[in-house]
Amino acid sequence: MNQIELIIEEAKEFLEKNADAVPESDKWYAVGNFRKFVLSIEGNPSKANMEKSLHALRHHIVDQYDWNADYCKTISNFASKFEAIAKCK
Repeated sequence: MNQIELIIEEAKEFLEKNADAVPESDKWYAVGNFRKFVLSIEGNPSKANMEKSLHALRHHIVDQYDWNADYCKTISNFASKFEAIAKCK
């Protein structure tokens, strides 16, 4: 398994653990946007798609972040990992 696949698996575990977010809550929207991001990267792990997907993720979740919440810190950490990979491609 390559680095992208490993991070995607970790992200899916995070998504599974957070599947119980209250519908229409900030967490629900943030986790949903992160899910779409992960699916996009999984479907096309090219540098261009990673950069486009990172931009979209950060744009959509900026209003849904509670920077004191663990789920926000985790999503941000995942985004940083994918960004580092994209820069190396």
